[in-house]
Amino acid sequence: MFVRVSGSSNMATIYIPKNTQKDSPAFPQEKVLAKTSSQNSKTDIYEQIAKDYDIRHASHKELCEISKKLYEKGEISLLDHAILTFNPELSPPDYIKHNYPNYKYFLTKADLNGKRDWIAEFGARVQQDKKIGNTQGSVLNQKLVDVLMHLQRK
Repeated sequence: MFVRVSGSSNMATIYIPKNTQKDSPAFPQEKVLAKTSSQNSKTDIYEQIAKDYDIRHASHKELCEISKKLYEKGEISLLDHAILTFNPELSPPDYIKHNYPNYKYFLTKADLNGKRDWIAEFGARVQQDKKIGNTQGSVLNQKLVDVLMHLQRK
């Protein structure tokens, strides 16, 4: 008998030939276990990060560390990680430096230590994207707001 198993992320599908009797000894009785990300492990990573960082008062470096942890645990995509960690103010192109000396990439203010409320920052980006008709940017940034909301301290 030929049995085909396919899987994607945490789902597994078993295909058994149609002519196999379910009550026959040839029918596979073994349990197939797929690796799944339990809700507890998901909660644990968010709780651990919230203990270590205050997402409402974090530096860009801390946001990068948070993003890396979320990416490594599979909670965010590589695109999400790239958006969270991108900071053109660290090395803006010469064109921007010369033509827009007061250019600011971030929409919210940081405190004197460079810490800002990242939920508010990405929320402001959602609003800006909606205002200029950037639907795709709005959706991506809203997804990040939703992820960051899970990191709020209780």
